[in-house]
Amino acid sequence: MNPDRFIVIDIDTHPGEQVYFAHPTNGHPSDKAFAQKLLVHGYVYTVAFLDVHSCSSTLYLREFPGIGFNSVQFQNVIPKRNRNSRPPTQITCHDS
Repeated sequence: MNPDRFIVIDIDTHPGEQVYFAHPTNGHPSDKAFAQKLLVHGYVYTVAFLDVHSCSSTLYLREFPGIGFNSVQFQNVIPKRNRNSRPPTQITCHDS
């Protein structure tokens, strides 16, 4: 088992932060196929927003307006422990 497979995007990721398409094999089969048609493994993208639900989250990228991707396929370029301190984000969780 590859332990890096479980280092995924932090749900406190803010718009404008950078993430990379690190885990193209994570997610449901449809997530994998969809993302691999548009994204390049290892490329850096800019977060538009992260829509967090109770058991999943969808990442929207500035480079692809209005298109959501499974957040488990991404990793922050700068890990949370290295980011500047900032006020906590209010996240609204809801079931789909």
